[in-house]
Amino acid sequence: LVADKLMLMTTIGMASVIVIAACVTVFVYLLDCLYAERKDRSILFWKSLPVSDRDSVLAKFGVAMVIVPVGVFALQLVTNLLLTGLVAMASRGSPPWLAMWNFPDWIAAQAQFAGFIVVTLLWYAPVAAWFMLASVFSRRAPMMVAALPWVILTISERLVLGTTMVWHFVAGRLTPSQAPLDRLASPGLWIGLAVAAGMLYMVIRLRRYRDDT
Repeated sequence: LVADKLMLMTTIGMASVIVIAACVTVFVYLLDCLYAERKDRSILFWKSLPVSDRDSVLAKFGVAMVIVPVGVFALQLVTNLLLTGLVAMASRGSPPWLAMWNFPDWIAAQAQFAGFIVVTLLWYAPVAAWFMLASVFSRRAPMMVAALPWVILTISERLVLGTTMVWHFVAGRLTPSQAPLDRLASPGLWIGLAVAAGMLYMVIRLRRYRDDT
């Protein structure tokens, strides 16, 4: 059990830099993907192809929520093995976590890490859909369109009601969990998925009429 937890901590530690870089890249991509196609007029080309707005939006969402995470997992898998091998050769197995390294525990840690990624993606699905909604709705500065409503709501609630429920809601949705698998039992995860589906439907409808022509 100790070896399994240590292996998982090692896996997460090695993958943290890759995961952070991927998160930043994905959120920038989501904010820009539908705004940029109108800005550079490439949307006219895409609309000339036999591809529906639904397929285009879901493909962009899939790139952020499926393709990139799979790439991140594969990259950390290779990096983990390479770094472990290099440290073993350099230190001859002296670090405690290397002394307890074994293949079954490593596979179990990778499977658990994959589960963490899947649950985290489900948790952040409404955030990704919101960013796409801001991207398709915005005529300029999609980041401001995404953030400004929440800033206004937070400040207004604080001034009028003296509470911070909006702030805690946003912070809770954006803050990574130390035990992502526990969120499977959270109603917030499943409600968030339903909200994400609704927002994606709105994105598809808006893209149909937002070619700025």
